[in-house]
Amino acid sequence: MFTALIRLVEESAASSDVLLPAGADAQQLSAAERALGVTLPAEMHAFYLAHDGGGEARRCRGHRLLSIEQIVHEWTKMKAQFDAGEFEGDGADDGAEAVRQEIWIPSWIPVTTDDEDNWLMVDLAPGEEGTSGQIIGVWESGPRLVEGTSFLAWLSQVAWYDAAIAPGAGEDGNED
Repeated sequence: MFTALIRLVEESAASSDVLLPAGADAQQLSAAERALGVTLPAEMHAFYLAHDGGGEARRCRGHRLLSIEQIVHEWTKMKAQFDAGEFEGDGADDGAEAVRQEIWIPSWIPVTTDDEDNWLMVDLAPGEEGTSGQIIGVWESGPRLVEGTSFLAWLSQVAWYDAAIAPGAGEDGNED
């Protein structure tokens, strides 16, 4: 059902010499869903069975496309902060927008990071005008905005960076 979109993602990544990793197995996905307390959208499930993220480099729109293990790890850290009251907002969210204007909520599942507190997440609890499964930007500051209508719709259109120009390239201190 999602094969054509996954193929578009693979072709787009390959055009920038990004080799997507092998997929996670069904048991890993089931364990992740239990840990997150959600059912992942079917298209996300299909993609992660084919490819477990995008590798370690920030080559997916300047972000790392997280593996299933990394998704659970990052979500778990955020959930601990949420439970400790560190993400309490100012109460300005009226819910009438496409995205709830919270700092973070457990129904937002991280799928990418730039390693500087900026994330793209699957939104499983959208505002009144939103759609469950939409991709949202959760930036360190600023409003939460819709970045894509769904995981594969967004990922099939994302820009992949060549390793030589990817954000963070050359920051390891090695000279070529």
